[in-house]
Amino acid sequence: MDRHRNPLNPTERSTGRLWWWLAMGGAALMLAGRLWLIREYGTALPFRDQWRSTAQDLLAPWLAGTLGWRDFLAPMNDHCLALTRLLSFGLVRANGQWNNLLETTVDILLLVPPIALTLRTIAPALGRGPAVAWTLFSGLLLALPITWENTLWGVQSLVFFQIALSVVYLWAVATQTRFCSAWWLGQAAGGLALLTQQSAVLAPVAAVLLLLWRLWRETDTRRNAAAGLAVAALWIALYFCLAPNFSVTADMRADSWRIALQVCLRQLAWPLPHPAWAFLMYLPWLWFASDRLLRRQLAPADAFLLALALWVGAQAAAIGTGRGGETTAFVSRYCDFLLLGVIVNAACLARLWQGAARPARIALALLGVAWLGFAAPGIRHETVASHSGHMLAHRRQTNADNIAAVRHFITTGDTSVLARDRIGETLHPYPPALISLLSDPRLRALLPPETGAPEARPDQGRLGWFARSLPAAWPLFLAAGLGLVGFAAWRLRRAPVQEPALVLEAWTLRGAALAAALAAAGGGLAWCAWPNPLTFEPHERWSAVFEPALDYVELLDLAFTRESAGPRLMPGATAGAVALNNPAPSLFWHGTLLPDLSFTATLAAQPAPLRHRYLVVPYTGWPNWNGNGLRWRFQNPATGEEQWIEYMGGNPSGEYDLWTVDAAAYRGWQATLYVFDGRTDDHGWLGVARPAATDNPAFGAQWRASLRGERAESTHRTVAAATAIAAAAALLLALLAWRRRGRPHFAETGPA
Repeated sequence: MDRHRNPLNPTERSTGRLWWWLAMGGAALMLAGRLWLIREYGTALPFRDQWRSTAQDLLAPWLAGTLGWRDFLAPMNDHCLALTRLLSFGLVRANGQWNNLLETTVDILLLVPPIALTLRTIAPALGRGPAVAWTLFSGLLLALPITWENTLWGVQSLVFFQIALSVVYLWAVATQTRFCSAWWLGQAAGGLALLTQQSAVLAPVAAVLLLLWRLWRETDTRRNAAAGLAVAALWIALYFCLAPNFSVTADMRADSWRIALQVCLRQLAWPLPHPAWAFLMYLPWLWFASDRLLRRQLAPADAFLLALALWVGAQAAAIGTGRGGETTAFVSRYCDFLLLGVIVNAACLARLWQGAARPARIALALLGVAWLGFAAPGIRHETVASHSGHMLAHRRQTNADNIAAVRHFITTGDTSVLARDRIGETLHPYPPALISLLSDPRLRALLPPETGAPEARPDQGRLGWFARSLPAAWPLFLAAGLGLVGFAAWRLRRAPVQEPALVLEAWTLRGAALAAALAAAGGGLAWCAWPNPLTFEPHERWSAVFEPALDYVELLDLAFTRESAGPRLMPGATAGAVALNNPAPSLFWHGTLLPDLSFTATLAAQPAPLRHRYLVVPYTGWPNWNGNGLRWRFQNPATGEEQWIEYMGGNPSGEYDLWTVDAAAYRGWQATLYVFDGRTDDHGWLGVARPAATDNPAFGAQWRASLRGERAESTHRTVAAATAIAAAAALLLALLAWRRRGRPHFAETGPA
């Protein structure tokens, strides 16, 4: 791992084993937490995408005698999850039963090698005490139930495969500078990762950035860097040739670069909720990168830290771009990547501390206190509340409901239970496919016995003992992890560990000033690209997008009256009566979510003469759900003739969308917007903002982009503040560099 380590030195070999004991202790802590989660909340019944990826795409063709190798490579949800399908199908054949508990137990073991390798590579570069503390922090953080989806859902082995193969690849790129077997193994891992998720291509992208730097700065590794670049280019080209198009998940993509940036920064800010926290959470790595990249050579651990953070940042960008249309906070299945980002930044803090002069250590101490002080409450919140806390509180009941639904169908043949809203959300979103699969007695023979299938085995399969015993042994893994960390820490106190050296080198004040100036320039470009960049007051910004001042747009007023039977509606009662994910623009909306949650009514806006061809209505809530709806009534003032147009679309809930109507046939008529609320449950509300009338056919799409893009108004303020801070830092660092010009400076480079 260390290019200057002497493998024939018995002292170094002994110390190397101690570092491995420490790394395995941290990995054991992670494993204990995941096994506890499976023990407490796991279920033998597969759910959601597993019915498609395994049952529909593999087991059904296999039972019919038509299974071929192409079935393993077929895309699902825009991913080529061949390795996941191979593992799942192999476990079914080995176990004689399709069991989610067995899959999840095996899945967790996939995560142990990459975590141990990461800890083993980085820990020795931190020094004895910091290495032990960092390993404990990493193992315990990865043990938290924050990533419950990946842990409890068998199909999520695609995430663990991607992490394992990407980490091995980045480790080989960062630490192996000769064409040894480890280097070739790592390159192969980078290619195999393409058989997991679309975002697997981001590991070669991160490697390209590191290898380009080495090609420029490290003269003695240029041949290796050039070869690595060639292999990375091959994997990237192969991805673009073979990866499926983003067709199935196209509606989840961010429809604005502002939304993509907002969601990306929110991921990097984990575990804190505001995008501005991303700059604090990644400040240790930014500081570390600006220092290390101005040197002429990188230690292997430093190169690995840089590559891992680049990879996590690229994952956050992919989430912002590919899932920005629906992701506003943290989703459990993405948190394994985000946790690695936190671990890397903690290591960067410890690495910077080594050999730093007193002024730098004071700044690092303040940064460390702020970083950990803000992160700790956020980690606690994400553990006991937020997405994971809410979902785990209902997980046992959800598991029981899913099993009961399958048992009821198998016993009675009644299909209605499989079509219930909650079952469709937690078991399988497409009941007809589920009914077809469960109607096949050959597939029922592969189900767990809890389903009540008469053809099923009475036990948990040939490997059921493994699925039961390993999660039950989580206390042993916890004790083993703590024991290994403690043993390694005790032995490392007496082991000869090479300490970081202070060597004469021109320090990077000028380089840091340049980095801050570049950051300010980049932030300034993004800030100025924002619409109305100098407007920061939220109401003014929302007013500009909800009430566009355009010559070719006429905004219609909304003042609803009640047309159905019931109590009289007070004037203005509907203003702001919505439940948006972002409450800031609520004042621009009228809705039916009144204090009386049982409110149902037919509301009509005041009629308005139709002078334009297109009517565009912003809407929110569940307007297309049974009992709710939106309609336009067009009435000819001369003849009294009426025509109705009904909304048929999606259900944006706490977000919003636009409904565009081509009303050319009714120009000159009176137009009235109707809101129908006929539900009293939690889906029983809907809302609209002021409709726009226009003759421009492109206005609807433009307005939608403006409205949805303005959801990132907090990022606009964040980018503006970051630009100002970076500019001030650049000026301060430049001033310090000018005052200290001509003096020799010392900086820590660490063991090469």
